[in-house]
Amino acid sequence: MPRRPVGVTVLGVLAAVAAGVSLYHALQFFGTLPVMLGRFQFFGQNFWGAMVFSFNALLWALVAWGLLSLKPWAWLFTIVVAVLGLLSAIFGLLGGSELSAMLPALVIDAIILIYCTTSGVKQAFGRA
Repeated sequence: MPRRPVGVTVLGVLAAVAAGVSLYHALQFFGTLPVMLGRFQFFGQNFWGAMVFSFNALLWALVAWGLLSLKPWAWLFTIVVAVLGLLSAIFGLLGGSELSAMLPALVIDAIILIYCTTSGVKQAFGRA
């Protein structure tokens, strides 16, 4: 197995953090964890907000595994999941959540998306 570059390791750890953030948001939408950063709403249907963020958590966990295993599909899949994560958070905002509540998801997904475009990460997946 080829040696994993530090940048890919950082990206994999960030993806694992994104999975945790998405799971935390899902549990807040389900009402099982306290809401600390602001109001959570998903168009009045918090169950669907919980399902969206649960799915995001699953995707981020898969991304983290793919990145840390240097799977060839991981780079493109990371970009797709980061965009989906950003869209989920934006829909959360449009659905009535406060910016402070969605900020963790917005920030981590944006950082991951930007980090995917660095030359070291792209080169590790043969994209440079």
